Amino acid sequence: MVISPHTRRNVQYCEFMVQGKPMEFVSSYVHLGHLISDKFDDSCDISQRRCDFIGQVNNVLYYFQKLSSAVKYKLFQSYYTSFYGCELWDLACHKMADFCTSWRTGARRVWNIPPDAHCYILPLLCECLPAFDEVCRRSMNFLRTCVSHSTEVVRRVAN
Repeated sequence: MVISPHTRRNVQYCEFMVQGKPMEFVSSYVHLGHLISDKFDDSCDISQRRCDFIGQVNNVLYYFQKLSSAVKYKLFQSYYTSFYGCELWDLACHKMADFCTSWRTGARRVWNIPPDAHCYILPLLCECLPAFDEVCRRSMNFLRTCVSHSTEVVRRVAN
């Protein structure tokens, strides 16, 4: 393996060579469902999950349009709000607000309530936490699990 530095977009990168062939530089890639980018933030991953979520809400509303709102919400909650990997998101990321707005919009559409209905009634109607609080809860559970893990390496990294 040979490493040679070069400049790309006014940023210096190293070019890695394996058997004389350069490895491709990518700005992002998916690892275990989490989108990792060269910007070292979660905005791309959160935006991608938001788009996926909007598509899933549209699917529920299209395929199950004849069902009652309560049944549609149970399907919505069971199958389309897993948010796999959200435990790793930076809670201070500016894209979190967009994600939460999309969740509220989707919940309003599933329940067939007006778009200007106050967001404080949604958790009561849905019998769940608001999207941001749910992501925070999952993050705290992940951290608690890591801090109390039986493996010392995991505990040290978490601390």
